[in-house]
Amino acid sequence: MIPFEFVIPGRPVSQQARRRSRVHEWTQRVNQIASSAWTAQHSQPAATAAILLFYLYDEVRLDADNIVKPILDGIMGIVFDDDSVVSDIVIRRRCLADVVQSDAVSSTLAAAFDRSEEFIYVRVEDAPAQDALP
Repeated sequence: MIPFEFVIPGRPVSQQARRRSRVHEWTQRVNQIASSAWTAQHSQPAATAAILLFYLYDEVRLDADNIVKPILDGIMGIVFDDDSVVSDIVIRRRCLADVVQSDAVSSTLAAAFDRSEEFIYVRVEDAPAQDALP
């Protein structure tokens, strides 16, 4: 699988949001952004998938664990048919003002930094071997 990456601009919606309609709207937004980033060169994971999320916030941060599920639900049907194929998830939450951009980041991530606003970077790739611990 060629790694699939995209950026969701703005503040994420937590799985714990009081209004369920906000979570649904957020999931639909994630789906629309992922759909527009998906190209013919991408393919679904061969067996298991690994997800990397960078959540860069402005001032008030959300709990990192509460933003994962709506994103997984939003990319289901595009990147994979069922999120049960996801075996590895890495979430990094950082304050945007404190992060120093490296030259080693992808052009997608670099462009998000240039906007200087909250965002979530999503990268999906084949998971590492399932028969060994790191």
